[in-house]
Amino acid sequence: MASLLALDAALARWFNGLAGVPALDWLMVALTISGAYAAVWLVLGMVAAWGNGAAARGVVRMAWGLALAALLVNGILKPAVDRERPFVRDPGVRLVGPTPSGSSFPSGHAASAVAGAYGLVFVWPRRRALLWALAAGIACSRLYLGVHYPTDIVAGALVGWGAARLATGRAPCYSSASANVPR
Repeated sequence: MASLLALDAALARWFNGLAGVPALDWLMVALTISGAYAAVWLVLGMVAAWGNGAAARGVVRMAWGLALAALLVNGILKPAVDRERPFVRDPGVRLVGPTPSGSSFPSGHAASAVAGAYGLVFVWPRRRALLWALAAGIACSRLYLGVHYPTDIVAGALVGWGAARLATGRAPCYSSASANVPR
């Protein structure tokens, strides 16, 4: 276990060591802000659901997945584990952007990113690559900014995946028009 924690800390320092390029710093802060409180996923869900009843049902399922992920991460796991954030524990990691509150494990941003992308893929299947790229960007931004360890991200992603899978029931919620599938 000590070896895993040492590797985790080393990877956190490496990712954070990429910081310092103003444009990249700005992008990573913007990704983190967009992922806060699942805002980007809820906005994208509203866009997808606009005038499409099948998509609206899918977006409701996505929202349930987001809510379940938030409950598991913030209500149960973070208080139970109470892990210090990398920038607090390691002087080699510097904080980039706003100071987060709460503990580090698991990442709520990663959980909501995966839950949001997973849920929206059933609404916008043709946009899956873009949705997963956005989810990965949000999750990786947390490493870059020095607020999470890689294991925090992996654990958060797993929680988000499980919550979304439970909430969606893996049921497609798109019309042939929204999927660009010939009738």
